[in-house]
Amino acid sequence: IISTIKTLKMKKILILLSLLIIANFTTAQNKITEKADVFFTNYQYVNAISEYKKLAEGKHANAYVYSQLADCYYSIFNNAEASKWYAKAIATEKVDAEIYYKYAQTLKTQSNYSEASKQMEVFCTMKPNDSRAIQHKTNPNYIDGLENKLKLFDIENPIFYTEGVSEFGGFLTDENELYFTSNRS
Repeated sequence: IISTIKTLKMKKILILLSLLIIANFTTAQNKITEKADVFFTNYQYVNAISEYKKLAEGKHANAYVYSQLADCYYSIFNNAEASKWYAKAIATEKVDAEIYYKYAQTLKTQSNYSEASKQMEVFCTMKPNDSRAIQHKTNPNYIDGLENKLKLFDIENPIFYTEGVSEFGGFLTDENELYFTSNRS
């Protein structure tokens, strides 16, 4: 009985030590990415990109850093860079299904439909009950149908377009004022 009690105590100690080691590793990862994560959480994606890039190019590169970096680019509509970092994230280790979905979306913006479809298939396997997966399974080649639609209107010389400048996210207030985001100085 005494040896059984000692064995149980040793097991408890080993489990506790294991948990402490795992918690320490998680805390270390959090401390390494803490500055970038704060920028990301506060929607300061350009600053977060700078911090995550330092980590991605150093010895702390992992799927988390790559996917956060990709999400930053995704959030500021730089789909070419987002695609690049999503590819690195999924090549590194198993990632969340949402990463495959976002990767597929960025590939579509670059007209890489066959690779986008492959990534959507992975997403569908991981989340078969997700409404986006169900819709993809229902009509995986919807792009072909879009290309065959008639054009309803043409945009000619829009007054709001300026070469090299981006504006997006416009909304109209109740006072009939228009607010939008721009990278103009």
